[in-house]
Amino acid sequence: MIRLFPLILVVGAMLSACTAQPVSQGPGADNAADTYVQLGVSYLREGRLEASLDRLQRALAISPNMASAHDAIATLYEHLGELEKAEKHFRRSVKLAPDTARGHNNYGRFLCALGEMDPAQEQFSVAYNNPLYQRPWVALTNAGVCELKAGDEIEAERLFRRALQRNPMFAATLGQMLALTFQQKSYLSARGYLQRYWEVAPRSAQSLWIGIQTEEILGDVDAVASYALLLKAKFPDSEQVMLLRRRE
Repeated sequence: MIRLFPLILVVGAMLSACTAQPVSQGPGADNAADTYVQLGVSYLREGRLEASLDRLQRALAISPNMASAHDAIATLYEHLGELEKAEKHFRRSVKLAPDTARGHNNYGRFLCALGEMDPAQEQFSVAYNNPLYQRPWVALTNAGVCELKAGDEIEAERLFRRALQRNPMFAATLGQMLALTFQQKSYLSARGYLQRYWEVAPRSAQSLWIGIQTEEILGDVDAVASYALLLKAKFPDSEQVMLLRRRE
């Protein structure tokens, strides 16, 4: 896979250079473009980047002002490492559909990854304050992660708590609060978030490792032994098992 990644970048650039020109739209054009967008997103999820790019370019050739197509191809270009093209299409997406929260959330995530914290938070704010957004906890969690990246734990925790008020069972936010409370040495809270996290997400090497350390401090030797056995059984080659063995 590592050897193939540069090839995908080259192929993506070649296809981008020969994008078809927009064609006149007739009846059913939007439906055809939407079908291409759905195919492009599906291929992107499967890692079929060349096929994804082809379908998304076809969508934009049919319907150049389709915001969802710009949002999807921006995400693809981000995967390809073509960040200027990605930003161009993210900008176009939110300009075409300023009331679509998903586009603002995606653009905010992209800006945060680039280290552009204030513009990212502006995009997240537009998303989670949109009363029509059905998943505001996603943008709130992303905003919290971005605040953590900027070094503001207090604001990050506030945003995570707001996210959990909207969806108490959202695994991504519970995982963030688990890590944050453990880092803050609030071990009883960490224990609580760990149990809540495991109610909605499978046990991971990282969560088991946090559980082991938390229960060691809280003095529950049975839980420590149970989590350690599970960690070794499910993730024998993990970094966490290596750390555990060094302590034994």
